[in-house]
Amino acid sequence: MVTGNATTLRRLERDLGQLVERHERARDVSEFSAYENDPIGFIREVLKGEPWERQEEIAEAVRDEPLVVVRSANAVGSRIGGVPDGSADAGHLLQQRRPLPSAGGDRPLRQI
Repeated sequence: MVTGNATTLRRLERDLGQLVERHERARDVSEFSAYENDPIGFIREVLKGEPWERQEEIAEAVRDEPLVVVRSANAVGSRIGGVPDGSADAGHLLQQRRPLPSAGGDRPLRQI
């Protein structure tokens, strides 16, 4: 039992060390305040992405509207510059507004 406790303790120490490292590398959300009204700048400068024209329209709609519905295909990917969509930073930046994917027709709208 002592060996199991020692192994568990080492694992917890390792996990804590990794958590502290991630915390030290994390950015303060206030760093993104300059992008509050510039979602395209955020995508280009912070996420290192180059959005298509339609993606720019969607990003601006998310900034301007409380609810945005975007028709999309399945399995086309949801990453820009290696950062998953809906990241905490982007969510805070856009005041918790986010796109609502729509796979087909207006069916998801009726479910809201």
